Amino acid sequence: LARIYLPERKVQHMQNEQAEQNLYETAGAEQTERSERSETRSSVNRFAYMSAEAPALRGELRGSADHPTAEGSIFAYWLDGALYLQAELLGLPPDRVFGFHIHDGIICGSPDSGGASGAFAEAGPHLSLCPEGTWCGRHPYHAGNLPPIFSDSDGYAAMEVYIGKALISDYSGKPIILHDMPDDFSTQPSGGSGKRIACGIFTEVL
Repeated sequence: LARIYLPERKVQHMQNEQAEQNLYETAGAEQTERSERSETRSSVNRFAYMSAEAPALRGELRGSADHPTAEGSIFAYWLDGALYLQAELLGLPPDRVFGFHIHDGIICGSPDSGGASGAFAEAGPHLSLCPEGTWCGRHPYHAGNLPPIFSDSDGYAAMEVYIGKALISDYSGKPIILHDMPDDFSTQPSGGSGKRIACGIFTEVL
């Protein structure tokens, strides 16, 4: 049998080329796997792990006359002695931050922004469960204050929060308001969140 002897440098070069090829193939397989995982995540409910739990409250938000495309849902669960909230909204102005609060009225009121009080004025002030003048009756400590909502470039937003400052009965029948400005967590009484651009009412899920 004839043997073929290659220079050591040539052998090393061939080994390096094979290693690079293996690396490219591995990277391509990993990219394909990531894409498949991303497609799978986008095709299922991002809150699927809560599907076995029944919400206690549900609210359907609708936009004001100035923001007719805004809509969304919010669910409230009672878990381990506190409230777990899920919110998902569509049709918002893109790439923005919005104040998000529970108010103390019993209706949303008119979505028309033309009046002196603006849209959803009948929703009332922020929900507070503490006497006036106490620390927990001030913004941002009152029971109606929630974390802000962030919209993406498509006007989509989602939020999950676990809070222990209210009961299901405190939120039942109350308006949920989305404001057009971020909450600064200091300005009284509502954090300087601006106009009310969407509203819904928390109703009990029977």
